[in-house]
Amino acid sequence: MPKPTQQELADLFLEFGDVCEELGSPCYGLLSRLTARNSALLGLAAHASRPPAPNVFLAAVHYLVLNGSTHPLSDRYAALTRGSGVDESLSETFTDFCCSHAEAIKQLVATRIVQTNEVNRSTFLAPALSVVYRESGARPLALVEIGASAGLNLFWDRYRIDYPDGGVLGDPGSELVLSTEMRGTSLPPDLPQRPEIASRTGLDLSPIDITDRDQRAWLHALLWPDQRYRKQRLDKAIEIATREGPPAIVRGDALLELRPLLAAASPGAALCVYNSSVLYQFTPPQRDKLKAVLAEASAERPLWHVSAESEEGLILNRYEASQLVYERTLAEFDPHGRWLQWMG
Repeated sequence: MPKPTQQELADLFLEFGDVCEELGSPCYGLLSRLTARNSALLGLAAHASRPPAPNVFLAAVHYLVLNGSTHPLSDRYAALTRGSGVDESLSETFTDFCCSHAEAIKQLVATRIVQTNEVNRSTFLAPALSVVYRESGARPLALVEIGASAGLNLFWDRYRIDYPDGGVLGDPGSELVLSTEMRGTSLPPDLPQRPEIASRTGLDLSPIDITDRDQRAWLHALLWPDQRYRKQRLDKAIEIATREGPPAIVRGDALLELRPLLAAASPGAALCVYNSSVLYQFTPPQRDKLKAVLAEASAERPLWHVSAESEEGLILNRYEASQLVYERTLAEFDPHGRWLQWMG
């Protein structure tokens, strides 16, 4: 994939700034627009080995801040977690930090990739996977997540997920409580609260090991500094995954490694592949290849595919006998799980 020109990169930062504002991060909205008009900062971001460059660049700065930097930006970021500090002087402090740590930032953006593990995505994954459980005749689910990062959304049934109409999915006694705003139609009333899970397997180009301190630090750096509540959710999810035993996450390309994983999945279980905020990094031919892999795998047993990509919606596909049986849009959603509009 060719690297973007400086103007294309600037446009990416402007677009990301709008997204950040919409998702409740005025800090990253400000800093993205700053970067878009600063050639030195764009030069640092241009070292990103994989898209999206804005995310990995801002995460690289956050990583250095979180790992013992004494620069004034550390104090500014600390103030952000308390709900203050987003003003134009932050731009000056940020620019100075980046110039002072240019080599370290270049190294990070060239070697790290975006692997955000936003556990609040379970608010829209859980009902979709519960639909699969119901449609399969209440067979245990064999879960395979593409782009699993640290695999925290493989434990969605271990979280308590509250919906405004009083419905609860997952574990009602969990210490991690997730919630979302419902827009429009409520969830179907007959969804099982906590489906049985036969197996949990993740697949990722560069999986994050939550037992490794540095990799956990990168996971935290991918969060946005003015959204402390996301860090609190992440910390609790890591505690749960550590206690349960981290899931098996295979390192590899989904187009090469997915087929053998599906063949090895728990026999007798309902086979369910899912992804969230991953396919935007696939080219159109790669997406077509993924569909072909899923269809091929269904020659041996039926499988369901839940795809949660914010621009496309929450889509449920069923494959059987090497064919796509149906494709249904279940919902629209916020990529951080702040709201959900059920349609399915």
